[in-house]
Amino acid sequence: MKESIGGVDLHLPSQGTDDLENEGPVPASRTFGHDSPEDALRAVGEWSSFWNQKLSDWSVQLSYALVAANWAVFGNKNALLASPWAQISLGLVIMFFVTNLLLTRIIGELLVRRYAYGETDQNRWRQEYDRSSAMEAWPSTPTINRTARVLREARTWLPLTSGLMFLLAVL
Repeated sequence: MKESIGGVDLHLPSQGTDDLENEGPVPASRTFGHDSPEDALRAVGEWSSFWNQKLSDWSVQLSYALVAANWAVFGNKNALLASPWAQISLGLVIMFFVTNLLLTRIIGELLVRRYAYGETDQNRWRQEYDRSSAMEAWPSTPTINRTARVLREARTWLPLTSGLMFLLAVL
């Protein structure tokens, strides 16, 4: 049976006990839908990219919706400014847009530098690859990883908190 999650094809054993009994034991690689550990790792990377993109898309959409909802409910600037919860809601959305833009820019610049670093001396790049362990996030760097983590947190919590403030403003 073939299914897809996040654009990644999964090759799962067929459903039903009759099919499984006829096939005999299902090899471990087929149980998890991957032919090798490398294949599974690639799938995790693709899933991570897919879900991080969804987080990016949905957080922006929610933020736009919150701006529209605040204006729709309060109708004008004076009514909106009269509600501290609405002010906080819009302030968090603005903070989200600024944070999202700045951190996305910073990560982009860090990746451009990392690419240039690898292109400048490919022998050194190969040596770093050979020395890296499976537990490292090579070729990423701790700075890139920390910045990406902060960006994911901002994309999650700023719009959600803004939505909560909007609900408090409406009540």
